[in-house]
Amino acid sequence: MEANELIKKHGSPLYVYDEQVLESRITNMINFAEKLKSELNVSKIKMHYSTKANNNLHILKKIKQMGLSIDSMSPVELRLAELAGFDKDDILYVCNNVSLQEMLAVIDKDITICLDSISQVELLGQAKQNISIMVRINPEGVGIGHSDKVDTSGKKTKFGISEENLPELFKVCEKYNIKVIGIHQHLGSLFLDSDIDQFVTGVESLLRIAKTHFKDLEIIDLGGGFGTPYKEDEKELNLDALIDKLKPVLSNFLNEYHMVEFKFEPGRYIPCESGYILGTVNSVKNENNRIWVGTDIRNEFTS
Repeated sequence: MEANELIKKHGSPLYVYDEQVLESRITNMINFAEKLKSELNVSKIKMHYSTKANNNLHILKKIKQMGLSIDSMSPVELRLAELAGFDKDDILYVCNNVSLQEMLAVIDKDITICLDSISQVELLGQAKQNISIMVRINPEGVGIGHSDKVDTSGKKTKFGISEENLPELFKVCEKYNIKVIGIHQHLGSLFLDSDIDQFVTGVESLLRIAKTHFKDLEIIDLGGGFGTPYKEDEKELNLDALIDKLKPVLSNFLNEYHMVEFKFEPGRYIPCESGYILGTVNSVKNENNRIWVGTDIRNEFTS
């Protein structure tokens, strides 16, 4: 259907998604996990779509239908995950600076929660003991992405718990009988081939921290950041090359540690190239040697 026909039928402005492109990106993530599982000879690697990339319910239902898991970071995102049909075992709640009420609501649903700071662990522990959680780690000095503004690891970021503060974390966990069953990191957003080595360096840092400080982890979440090309000279992320770099690192870790479940959190990689926004031109003018085009595309969608 042509753009004009879509607007005539559904109104303007209008979000439109190419289902075939969306399905191909989901399939890429499924194949990535399956190939890495085969290379490592492990039974499970989970891909948790990061809802914040696009929380359109129809997209979430398609992701569920095709077999991916999901991560949520707010009550709204959690509700959308539930409406899309995800059960508690396929939801990971990765939050930052949230209220006790929000944490307890997640715990009461028996959904795995990942906390970002020692103070949040303390706050939860004061209200709920004898529980299991994940924590976000900041492997300082390692960050990736298309801009410094999307680096979410290193000395300048607010996210995660640094290695030097882990002894304090363990004191709080012991105080409230809280078991850390998993650790998580997210290095940044939208890395492409040129950043694969840096991503793997971040993975190595997290695995070193795991071996040094955590003896009985069940889950290691390596985050997301899988990129898509935004510029004409950029190419699609080579997932096979990423697997080739990850395989020896993860394999060596498993040989020295014990079997864990690896997780990844692809976000924009899945919906980014499938989406379009259609609008109507309301005005065109030539001022100051520039052509200015005014449209109805604003943050005021009513439906």
